[in-house]
Amino acid sequence: QPTLTTTTTSSSTTTTNMVPNARTFTPVIAAYSSRGDWPKALALLRKMEKAKVQPSVISFDAVLLGMTESNAHKAGVQLLEDMENRNRRDLPGNFSYALSAKLMVNNNDWAGGVGVLRRMSERSFTPDRVVLSGVINVCGNARRWEIAAHIYEGLGDHPHEFATTAILKAMCFNKQWKKVLEYMEKLCSSSSSMESSREGASTALHDASSSSSSSSSPSF
Repeated sequence: QPTLTTTTTSSSTTTTNMVPNARTFTPVIAAYSSRGDWPKALALLRKMEKAKVQPSVISFDAVLLGMTESNAHKAGVQLLEDMENRNRRDLPGNFSYALSAKLMVNNNDWAGGVGVLRRMSERSFTPDRVVLSGVINVCGNARRWEIAAHIYEGLGDHPHEFATTAILKAMCFNKQWKKVLEYMEKLCSSSSSMESSREGASTALHDASSSSSSSSSPSF
């Protein structure tokens, strides 16, 4: 491994050899990503491995964050696959999947988003409400309302407001009025967070009504 030699002069001369590790590489990787230069962040990650320094999950996530913020869809998919293929228990992490799901949603990649949710489930990770609602929303926009419904219904009897708003928009957009009524009835029968959920539902119905009136029937 390369070493960094530092010479300090005081009453005597002292030489310290420092071996680079993940903690020394990762802040620089994060700095490149934060300014949108994910190619340099990725290049440094590879240089890190050539120096026989094992990147941590934080190192990978720093690169993936830059890709997500830059909307680098293909590169992000490849990096997630790279992380999964390493057979390390710490890779990918929950945040890695959350970033990947966001990247899929931003690129209207409903299949990729659903795939991320499936792999999170296989690793016993729990997606947060932003990830779930984003995937539900992109499935609805892609006319895959049955998949959106399956995700939503898998949340059980007390789905959160974000997911409820997303599913109502998806069902309205796809003119699945029976489903809308079914979810509204379930929502109104729930006692927890009823007022906030109703407000979210009302907004969803209002937003979706104009687009659904001009949309064509879904095709599968």
